[in-house]
Amino acid sequence: MTDRKTASVLAALYAALREVETTPGDAAAVALAKRYAALVDADEAAAVKVGPLLLDCLRELRMTPKARAAVVKGADGDGGKPRSKLDELRERRRQQRTADMDTATS
Repeated sequence: MTDRKTASVLAALYAALREVETTPGDAAAVALAKRYAALVDADEAAAVKVGPLLLDCLRELRMTPKARAAVVKGADGDGGKPRSKLDELRERRRQQRTADMDTATS
């Protein structure tokens, strides 16, 4: 049974969506997030299973503090972690090896 003093997850999602920029490509993720939020509102027990799925949708839409911070810090898109100097060095080395292999086979 839902406590009337508890805010609706779906209402909170709609409020948050008004504050973020989404693209037509985000439509499916937005629709899925709305569906998950409605399920959580309808049955609090569903939050155990559906909550993590909703959170994943919110991350994909950059609607969590951690996801927004990753964008600002220049995350690499691999788990939302900022790239370190070592990560950048590894990437350059990988690209150089790929280029060396391409010229060796020509």
